[in-house]
Amino acid sequence: MKRILIILLVTGNFAYAGRAPSATDCTQAWEMLDTVRLEKKRQLERYFAMVTRKAHSILSDTLMGDFFRIKQEYYQLSKKAAPPPALTGNIIRLKELVRERYLSTYLLFYDIMLIDVNGDVFYTVRKQADYHKNIFTGELGKTSLAKRLRSGAKTAFVDYSYYSVSEEPSAFMIEPVLDGEKLLGWFVLQNAVNKINAMFSGGKEFGATGEVFLVNKTRSMLTDSRFLPSSTILRKQLSAKNVEEKFRERKGHKIVTDYRGYRAMTSFEVIPVQGSEWLLIAKVDEDEVVTEKYMKNRSAMDALLQRAGSFPGSAVGMWQEKQTGHCIAVDMDEFQRSGGDHCLATNGVSTCTAVIISLSGRFSYLAHVSPYDRVYGGTETDLLGYVMKRIRNLEILPCEKRELSVVAVSPVNKSFSSLVDFFTGQGVFLSQIRMVCRQEMRYVNVTHESGAGQTVAEWVTDENERRVLTEMVSSLPTLGKLATSAGSGTTSKK
Repeated sequence: MKRILIILLVTGNFAYAGRAPSATDCTQAWEMLDTVRLEKKRQLERYFAMVTRKAHSILSDTLMGDFFRIKQEYYQLSKKAAPPPALTGNIIRLKELVRERYLSTYLLFYDIMLIDVNGDVFYTVRKQADYHKNIFTGELGKTSLAKRLRSGAKTAFVDYSYYSVSEEPSAFMIEPVLDGEKLLGWFVLQNAVNKINAMFSGGKEFGATGEVFLVNKTRSMLTDSRFLPSSTILRKQLSAKNVEEKFRERKGHKIVTDYRGYRAMTSFEVIPVQGSEWLLIAKVDEDEVVTEKYMKNRSAMDALLQRAGSFPGSAVGMWQEKQTGHCIAVDMDEFQRSGGDHCLATNGVSTCTAVIISLSGRFSYLAHVSPYDRVYGGTETDLLGYVMKRIRNLEILPCEKRELSVVAVSPVNKSFSSLVDFFTGQGVFLSQIRMVCRQEMRYVNVTHESGAGQTVAEWVTDENERRVLTEMVSSLPTLGKLATSAGSGTTSKK
């Protein structure tokens, strides 16, 4: 009796053809995405309502208004001659009061700039590189802020863009300072992007692949990805077709291929923000939704496994056995690992199961699991549990689990249901699992080429060891593909 062979195969993209599950099948997923989207929309609206009120309030703040006028005159005077010591002392005391007011009232903003109508930045709270510069000249003159001020803007919002002075994406609230009808200059209140980013990254995660983020009209993400280590803010652009269609449709549901290359269910809405428009997207991988749906419906899962077990693979002719020195042999109740430079092979799988778990270009594990193993209901071995523990602790980051692939081969399907339960419990989706069973066969020999990521099954029909079928198991559809192709209708909903 031969044990289960476990092979994790790497797949770069799990997008597939075929019909998707009906919208009815995915009602709960759509509702969940809508709930997340609506919650984030309300948070965003509350935040900007607060920011807008606070920015407007600076015009009625007597201290800030008086300081603007006095400091502007002092700055212009100091450009011509040294101001009197008494005046300088008054300015120093006023600066201290303004800084205290900033800390007590305006700390919501990263910085506050005071700019006169000629573009001179005559005061900033943080005194960064724009302090005592002119906003209309040099590199500052190329900024979105300068372009808006140059147009004579009164109250305005400048959307997020990279601001070299603070070396990060920033938005600005512009509040005009008037003397009657005459424009004297502006209070410019700087919004760092970290406030919004924290709002979107700090919420409760939903599912293994759930994510909610913002995108602007240039298709750039305004918040960080949950799945990429580097910041995606203004650095990651989404596909033109995806984003432009959503801006046109304003609100709805779509199935798309996301920025990681996976099919995802998305609930989206265009959100007006101070004259700008952002796209708010809540999404979850379709593979996760399909897996969860089937795991909750055992009869559907059993039917899926029956279909998967008999699905024909690609015939490859007589398989040439590998030289002993190039192939690592795996015995029953054993597993072996290859780093990609060797093949793995096990023979005589009859009442057992061969399982392969791999990540392309990095590693493959092959296990020959017998009926004494836990996955069969036995108690003597737990090969898969041990292999997955090694993989989690030694081989991959949590985010790389999505890239694992599993292949199970056996002349009997007694272990298949338990295998699915085990791997989905480990966070593996149906789209990452292939299974094949040929019950009319006596036993099967399995070889896995680690470098090529190919698994070949050589089925033996009788005691004369006639090889009636040699097939490329890695060419078989995944359980996820079979599940979605068995559905009807469309998952897209507008």
